[in-house]
Amino acid sequence: MSAVSMLALLSEIGASQWGLVTLRQANRYGISGQEMQRMLNKDIIRRVRRGVYALPSASASSIQELRAAWLSIAPFGTWQDHDAASPEVFVSHASAAVVYGLGDIIPSVHEFTCTQRKQTSFEDIRLHHGRLGSADITRVDGLPITSISRTVQDLAYQLGDMDYLSVIVQQSLTRDGVKAVDIETRLNRVARKYGFLTGKDLVDECVKNAGRPAVVENFTFQPSLELSESVLKKMQAYQHKMADTLVTPQIVDAVSQAATQAVTKAFMELAAKTETQK
Repeated sequence: MSAVSMLALLSEIGASQWGLVTLRQANRYGISGQEMQRMLNKDIIRRVRRGVYALPSASASSIQELRAAWLSIAPFGTWQDHDAASPEVFVSHASAAVVYGLGDIIPSVHEFTCTQRKQTSFEDIRLHHGRLGSADITRVDGLPITSISRTVQDLAYQLGDMDYLSVIVQQSLTRDGVKAVDIETRLNRVARKYGFLTGKDLVDECVKNAGRPAVVENFTFQPSLELSESVLKKMQAYQHKMADTLVTPQIVDAVSQAATQAVTKAFMELAAKTETQK
């Protein structure tokens, strides 16, 4: 097989896995280790880690080594298997935090959670084993990974450091789709490790330590918005009632304007209070 043909086949394999291929996949399709070595020597391909290679089509990424580590232990022999099978290995713990940009942890190893018993000889890979439900997992650019909420839960058990956890919790609550109540529920069991009775108490303290996130839907500003809608409805009802009893529309307008100014002032005071809590 010519180098051009081999590269074309490898590119087809790597198209669905970030331009990376494994030696096992290459062997499966008739490309020997010696042929891979020759392409490596000619700088046609590049070794990312033992048994995993980057093709010319591979884009530069800060998590390329993590993707290569996942491929090296994922139970897929071909790209068809990789595409169709339900993954058994998920990026998790500190490695997942890196993918999501949570905290400033620099992992010393690549961490994965396996849903089935698995071992590895790679010293730079740490495997965890556990059950993962549908709410615990997702994909980021095709990479199977624990959800943000599950990642926070895993790190809470693993870290034991309130400062690190506070930043991670605070940042997680700024992400789309992440609800405070979900994080609180997940941290109920580990709360006592940090000296709190409930997950809500722990989350509240984390937010206090790290600063209140900008996403208002998780916190006290949302009830205030709901309260404002109630106030405005009462104002409108009162305005209609006044219109039936008072002859001069100027009085109606004056009272409505005064009420609007009062609500605006209340919101400004609430915004200023929220800002000082950050």
